[in-house]
Amino acid sequence: MKTSLCLICLLYGANCIANIPRIQIENALANHQINAIFSYTQASHHKSIQTVIKNLSSSPICIDVQPGTLLESEFSSAQNHLITKSDSIILKPNETKSIQLTGMCCEQNDECPPNRSSFRLIKNHRKDLIRLCKIIDSLHLNTHESQTAIWALADKTNPNYILGADSAIVMLLRNYVGQELLMKVEPYKNSVYVKRVSVSPTIVFNNDGVLMIDSLIDTKDIFTLELYSEDTDRKIQTIAHDRVYVYMNTLNLCLSNIRLNHLVSNSNYIVRLKKNGVVNKEWLYVVG
Repeated sequence: MKTSLCLICLLYGANCIANIPRIQIENALANHQINAIFSYTQASHHKSIQTVIKNLSSSPICIDVQPGTLLESEFSSAQNHLITKSDSIILKPNETKSIQLTGMCCEQNDECPPNRSSFRLIKNHRKDLIRLCKIIDSLHLNTHESQTAIWALADKTNPNYILGADSAIVMLLRNYVGQELLMKVEPYKNSVYVKRVSVSPTIVFNNDGVLMIDSLIDTKDIFTLELYSEDTDRKIQTIAHDRVYVYMNTLNLCLSNIRLNHLVSNSNYIVRLKKNGVVNKEWLYVVG
């Protein structure tokens, strides 16, 4: 009997949630169903939009936040933000809740918003940016690749400036932005820019500047680490396989090996990890 009652309660609760009306946040604001306060917070992984929402109605409501939602900074000199990860929140009548939304800057030449400064939601008329944000959301990206892609498309600049850790994702974003802007996209060297592995490596930097990549690594694989100029794509240095340490399926690369005296301060370089001669990963390397 107790089990039956529990099942009934669970089913009833599920039906209640399913029957709660879902509405996009901009429509709920326009219809005065909610109040929403957006503010910038310095947070990791771009979860930088602190949002406090109050349900003004007498019924429960589910608020949906879609990728491509545009937030305008209160300061004209600060970057506006685009939401790049879909999210939702359920509110009881007159209930107030807080949610941390994922947003990325969309005006590269403007400054970062001051901490705790406010935004207001405005209409996004750029359908190409909305589509890009949906791509970023579908790929679960919150990395340098997606941020540089938004800058390139929003400012209508060179798609070949899109950079990041995963060469395949970089090329996917470059191709989309290049198609939207009708600009030529350049693949990595010899058009052979990536060889996908069955398990995508996880990238970790420890306190000693050692780059650790956990993956299914065959001891027969040959790895090299190469340093390129970001501006000219000219190779500056190659770190040979015998200086790349592989142990227990973990690849350890010491970044101190590429900190050369002749590198120019305050400049950007590209670090490429090659596996059996094919670029497997790519990073932006900034010299302070």
